Amino acid sequence: KALSLQAYGQATKKLEAKVAAGVPAQWGVVLDIDETTLDNSPYQKARAELGLGYSPRTWTGWVNQKAAKPLPGAAEFIKRVRQLGGKVVFVTNRVAATECAQTEANLAAEGVAYDAILCKSGPSDKNPRFEAVANGTARPGLPALAVQMFVGDNIQDFPMLTQDVRKQPDAAFA
Repeated sequence: KALSLQAYGQATKKLEAKVAAGVPAQWGVVLDIDETTLDNSPYQKARAELGLGYSPRTWTGWVNQKAAKPLPGAAEFIKRVRQLGGKVVFVTNRVAATECAQTEANLAAEGVAYDAILCKSGPSDKNPRFEAVANGTARPGLPALAVQMFVGDNIQDFPMLTQDVRKQPDAAFA
């Protein structure tokens, strides 16, 4: 809990400083969903208690329950982004055809407002969806956004990075 609150607290301070220094009229923040915005530890715990791991079928079953809660600080950060005039876009590898509508319902039930959600409808690579946010083709009605911040728990939640960065020195993570 403390680490999540700390991360979102730091993100809020950095974003407020960026906005105070001046941002383009159309700006936003891109967030991941799983283990960044929504807490899936109940699913993981239930699987572990059964001595089992992840499976696509049981994962979709979990998503269908719409029971995930926001991680500490996530909802407050998202609310602050919108108060500051920014757009909130989720880029997730939850499957568009079988998990996106349930995810939207879960977020709505938890009071997490957003401007767009881009679920996976092809490869897991998020870069084309990041580009769609920046160039205004993410969804009708959402303008091109100057992305001020990416928030995620996996290196692939950030543009143009891969797991290969693990082989680099710590400075590569800046």
